[in-house]
Amino acid sequence: MQERIGKRIKVAYVGTGAEVRIPTLKNKAPLVFLPFWWAGWTAGGIVAIVALVAGNPPGGAFIVVWLIFWFGAWVFTSYAWLWNAFGNEVITFDRDRLRIKRDLFGRGPSSTFLVGGISRLRAAGLFGEAYTLERGLAPWGLTGGMIAFEVDGKTRRFGLQLGEEEAHALVEKMRPQLPDSVFESAPGRTDD
Repeated sequence: MQERIGKRIKVAYVGTGAEVRIPTLKNKAPLVFLPFWWAGWTAGGIVAIVALVAGNPPGGAFIVVWLIFWFGAWVFTSYAWLWNAFGNEVITFDRDRLRIKRDLFGRGPSSTFLVGGISRLRAAGLFGEAYTLERGLAPWGLTGGMIAFEVDGKTRRFGLQLGEEEAHALVEKMRPQLPDSVFESAPGRTDD
């Protein structure tokens, strides 16, 4: 059985668990702008590489440092564009395990957690310092998440780019498939 939460979230129930697919928001500005940026950035990198190989680069050692930065920026923006265009966050869970995967063409990092070690699963906004790497990458859909839980003394998140209503609705859809202890505070901890 499959159902939707809002326009983006798909929930498929399998046995005693479920799989949730959340495609990224298609942020049109980067999708349109980045290919033009890549063209100019790539051309600048090629010119610098040719000058370096030819043996007469303007700026000497600076050009090598710039090329390292150039390559890192090119890889980052390539990944960010691909993630924005084709990425899915896939959450699978049952009474034993919760797995969160950032899926891009069937590949991507994933984390698996034992449900017995999870507490305080809840819809929660992205809080904290405004000028951190995590907060800076959140609009790109690369970090953060609107659903949080505690495990091993750390707060983990998923539900990238969800709105508040979607986050609350998804937590409620997860409630029947997971033990009540997942939604309660861990022993010795009080809710804020």
